[in-house]
Amino acid sequence: MSISIDEAVYEKLTASQADGTVYDKVGGRISAEYGGHAADLPYLVFDNTATETVPMGFHGTTQLMTRADYDIRVYSHWEEGVEVVGDIAELIVGLFNQYKDTTATNFEQIVFDVIGGTTIIRADETLVATVRVRATGVQSSF
Repeated sequence: MSISIDEAVYEKLTASQADGTVYDKVGGRISAEYGGHAADLPYLVFDNTATETVPMGFHGTTQLMTRADYDIRVYSHWEEGVEVVGDIAELIVGLFNQYKDTTATNFEQIVFDVIGGTTIIRADETLVATVRVRATGVQSSF
């Protein structure tokens, strides 16, 4: 079921393509970790780092709760400065902090929260900003 959460993450990152959005700032270069990375910078990669599904029962009903953690990373040339990746990371926080998706496949809803702070590191000639996001989805029919 984490594939449908992956789809919800991707759809949120690409939903708006207007000037100043995450999509615009990375030139549309957004992919899941298992996808190809762009040669041009900046680009964005999201990676499911942990998934847990547990049954829950309430008053004779059974539901499944899936919790999935993601690292959403923005890569840019270090010469561009911390502001470039920092600004994009701030937009990502705005997209996902306490966001509720009720259209995701296989889930009644998915609630997203930003966990921890944003980190920015230099890796050789690249700056990498990482935003950690947790998605919690509930299924009643499975």
